[in-house]
Amino acid sequence: MPSDSPADFPGRSERRRYPLAVHIATLFSVLLLAAGLSIGGLAYQRSVTMLTQLAADLFDRIAHETTEDVQSVVTPRKRSSTSWRRPGSRPPGRSPSGSTPWR
Repeated sequence: MPSDSPADFPGRSERRRYPLAVHIATLFSVLLLAAGLSIGGLAYQRSVTMLTQLAADLFDRIAHETTEDVQSVVTPRKRSSTSWRRPGSRPPGRSPSGSTPWR
């Protein structure tokens, strides 16, 4: 009867053989890990892109509002001639009756 010991086959070291269920479980675990990492990486990349765009839009909006506020403070307003008179005062050259004094 021939023996199947590793000593009978030169160049072959003693290797342990695992059952098929272990190979299938290992393959399934590796595929599950790869799918999870792919999904997680894609979700991370999309969220980073979305948050970057939102931050840029918010920054632009705040910059625009700040620019408008600074311009409204710095630039002089256009006033009508009645806006800088005291309340209840008459325009120059008018009498209380509303007619001009030289008539």
